Amino acid sequence: MKKDTTLTLAGSIILAILGMILLATSAMAEVKTVNLIAGQNIVIGEVIVEDFDGMLYVTYKITDPDWTLLKTHLAVTDIKSDIPQTKKLNPIPGKFKYFMKYETPVTEYTYEIDLGYMWYPLYIASHAEVQNVDGGKEGAWGEGYEFNIYRGWAMWFLFF
Repeated sequence: MKKDTTLTLAGSIILAILGMILLATSAMAEVKTVNLIAGQNIVIGEVIVEDFDGMLYVTYKITDPDWTLLKTHLAVTDIKSDIPQTKKLNPIPGKFKYFMKYETPVTEYTYEIDLGYMWYPLYIASHAEVQNVDGGKEGAWGEGYEFNIYRGWAMWFLFF
């Protein structure tokens, strides 16, 4: 009795194609951009999040020529409660896992984060200390959802 290999061959080809599609889409970058807001209502730039091949790239980019970055603080986690917060649910940027203080103010900085065992969605809190050309300093947050709607305006956002 001769075995019909047509279905087996067709199935193998389909599985190979599906595997290539899955591999190609897993290597493609996902991108999300949110506004970087200083002093509660001044859009001074953007926070760009890109996922590529197991790495997350988070870029703080100032687009308003009157502003610069002095410090950045970043929290990235797959569990929102892992973002350092007070008992009243206000974030503590100084305790975020990723931070940078710039000796000379900059207009752009990128963090490279190995995603390791984190799962989607990711909760991201992106904070910055910024300065305008007049020397005035402000806090800035990547636009999203407020941590505590009754206190402050600190924000976090989701990345899928």
